[in-house]
Amino acid sequence: MTTKIGYKEESRFNYTGNGWEGKQYDSSLKIKEIAKHIKKHLKKKFPDAKWSVTSKNRVLSINLMKWNKEVFNPKAELTDWDKEHKQLGCNLSEYNKSELTEEAYQLFKYVQTLGNSFNYNDSDAQIDYFDSNFYLRMNIGRYNKNFER
Repeated sequence: MTTKIGYKEESRFNYTGNGWEGKQYDSSLKIKEIAKHIKKHLKKKFPDAKWSVTSKNRVLSINLMKWNKEVFNPKAELTDWDKEHKQLGCNLSEYNKSELTEEAYQLFKYVQTLGNSFNYNDSDAQIDYFDSNFYLRMNIGRYNKNFER
């Protein structure tokens, strides 16, 4: 499978008027298959990093488990727990940007785009309508295994 990162210009998912579809979205792909594709791609693209990519109940979790580069901004006031199990959620924000080094932030921006390239979303919380292929979670470390540097 050739990896095409990004979003399609037009999407058939548009009930809310804000729907989007990733370039690699395929309704026949199960979330476990997507997790395998993503792990394989990350392993090839970032050979100096160790990843855990898991799926459960329509949640795709991409966890950076080990990296030989600095991840956290030395000026950020983080607890030891955060440095071992940091949850970034589904979207990176300015808050995350201040906590991470620029290189780590760009790494996770890439991961976010890669994950979403297999996804679609036509949700709108204002009208209580939720429709997506899966929910993306990005973390540094896992709840049961610490991040290593």
